[in-house]
Amino acid sequence: MNTTAQAIGAAIHQRRTRYDQSGWPLWLVVVVIPLLLPYTALSIGGGSAIRLIFPGYIFVCALWIIGWRKDIYLPFVLAVFAFAPFLRRVADFHYGFALTNPILVAPYFGLLPTLPSFFRQLTGRGTGPVWPFAIMVICIGVGEFNAMLQTPSVSNVFEAIRWSLPLSLCTFIIEHSAMADMIRRRFIHAFLIVLPVLTLYGIYQYAYAPPWDDAWMLNIGSTSFGEPEPFKIRVFSMMNSPYSVAIYAVMGMIILSAEGLLGLLESALAIGLVAVTLVRTAWIGLLVGLLVQFIRGTPGTKLVLIAGAGAITFGCIALLESPLIPPDIANIVTERLSTFTALGTDVSANARQGVYSSFFDRLADAPFGEGFGVNLSTATMAQKRNLEAIDSGVLETFLTFGVILGTAYFVALAALVAEAFRASRLLAGRLAGFFGVVCCSIAICPLGVTQVGEVGVLEWSVFGILVATAYSREAERTR
Repeated sequence: MNTTAQAIGAAIHQRRTRYDQSGWPLWLVVVVIPLLLPYTALSIGGGSAIRLIFPGYIFVCALWIIGWRKDIYLPFVLAVFAFAPFLRRVADFHYGFALTNPILVAPYFGLLPTLPSFFRQLTGRGTGPVWPFAIMVICIGVGEFNAMLQTPSVSNVFEAIRWSLPLSLCTFIIEHSAMADMIRRRFIHAFLIVLPVLTLYGIYQYAYAPPWDDAWMLNIGSTSFGEPEPFKIRVFSMMNSPYSVAIYAVMGMIILSAEGLLGLLESALAIGLVAVTLVRTAWIGLLVGLLVQFIRGTPGTKLVLIAGAGAITFGCIALLESPLIPPDIANIVTERLSTFTALGTDVSANARQGVYSSFFDRLADAPFGEGFGVNLSTATMAQKRNLEAIDSGVLETFLTFGVILGTAYFVALAALVAEAFRASRLLAGRLAGFFGVVCCSIAICPLGVTQVGEVGVLEWSVFGILVATAYSREAERTR
């Protein structure tokens, strides 16, 4: 009897092993559940109902995936944040525009199952460091309190969620440090799927200007996304903005660039996506991340990066000068990149300087912070507030939390960066790309917001993987 049971158990284990290695469950949670099934439902009909139930659908799927296989929960979250804005635009195109569409809230519903880990972390019953997360939660609480005192609104709650739930995801990863290596591998595999999808759709969007994207651009009235015509769009692919998809792609490129020939090839192809977003900050982050990876990587990684960088540079120059690329496209990209050396002639750079100049006046008027809603966003647009876009994570943090708490927030962040640096020395350089993403986010922070929203989810996922790996290795040494 025992022999029969053992044989059945061995067969099940062998079957599960083949199942885990087949790759199709990852396609299921990265493409089918967050993208294809909702898109099919929207195409069939019932858009208004689907918009309402979509957050609940994502929440239930997240609970199911965590209960089924925790190692593929993170890929699911990354995919939901990457694809939900596209589903929102399709729904708005077919069933009417809604500025505060429930589909945009759905990715955060997918993070709600991580809250128990967050509470355990804050009460000292978790695995990782306590005080950095506690300080950040205090900052978020004060920011919400200040916001509610000035303009009570549901959108203020949404802003607090955009800051806090990515932190919750980080603590969830740290709590499951025993699975750190598996979570890391699934994270890499997820980018091998998501990045090509974003790249292909971004090129399609640039060349054909799909009607749902055109309609959305007209409805939000943004002038920073270019014009809703082929070859005139600043590409935002399936995400909310050119900045979001550019930084998302760059962080993925840094991680994948050392993951063999396939990873390097996908990183090279994604350069076309970053180029047509016209986001210069992304190039700075990419260079910093790759440089850190080169310094801290293995000799093999360094050789691959040198060869890849040379081939990509040569290919890009040849492509821009090739008759295969229309002159208008080549000129737009070349002119945008040339502003790195001629910022005085760049309109957006001059506008950014104006925002920086007003920062000190606003901070002097509210030294203890203005609370959430200081930046132009979908939430503040719904309040019809007259705000400027603040393209700086540093400035937004200080305006939101004030001088004292803003400083405390960055002290806590510095402590987590130190933890990430300690972890990056493990696994013989295989974590160099992850620490490269951390350095990329630090380099970008003065020029763009990296710690909140969809970009924040990616950044805090990397922090979680690094810290979880460090705790996993320490646990192995003490056994």
